[in-house]
Amino acid sequence: MAKVLYWLVPAVIFSAQAIFTFFSQTQIRYEEIAESVRDPFWLQAGYVYDGTSSNVGWYGSLLLIYNLFGFDIHSAKFFRLGLQLVSLVCLSLLLKRYLGKAYWLPFLVIGLSPTLLFYTTQQHSHGIDLQYFPIVLFCVLAKRFWLQLVGWFVAMIAWMSYPTFVFYLPALLIFHLRGVPSTSLRATIGGVLAGLAAFLAPLVLAFALVKNPSVLIFDRDTGN
Repeated sequence: MAKVLYWLVPAVIFSAQAIFTFFSQTQIRYEEIAESVRDPFWLQAGYVYDGTSSNVGWYGSLLLIYNLFGFDIHSAKFFRLGLQLVSLVCLSLLLKRYLGKAYWLPFLVIGLSPTLLFYTTQQHSHGIDLQYFPIVLFCVLAKRFWLQLVGWFVAMIAWMSYPTFVFYLPALLIFHLRGVPSTSLRATIGGVLAGLAAFLAPLVLAFALVKNPSVLIFDRDTGN
């Protein structure tokens, strides 16, 4: 019975999110058009629209989806729905690891949060930090070194998708360092530098590919 509940609870939560997503296709707001159509279109040409539209992690993720599977006006919704599936799996594994059989109650509270259910149906990046955090935390706490590097790589994508993710970084770093096994100083420093390189890689790539990178720092026209 416990094993059945272990998979049933995430399935119920994801089904609820899928229902919200499918029934949200009857409308689209201006900011959703801006962040899922206009800004990715500009980034496809190598430009950032303006200083207030600098979430290149989000636009780049959508461009990858559009170029692989084709463009649809609601593709961004289903990208977030797929991201939510990964996030829920990571969250359930983390809660099960640290809370045991009692994991299902906080998992239900988080997964069925009206705020999270609503934001996940949107075609902009607002609230996407809530989806990325369980994924990054799961990777950072993993024992496999390559998975930790993936976690830090995704952390930068999350930060470039929605700036408030910066507030998660100190906690992620503390959790990561506490989980580092006691080895030689050289190995520890090497691991930290590798993690830093993985973290900075998406940012370096963004500055290298964008033709007006100064806008990512400060846009004189908008003051952002």
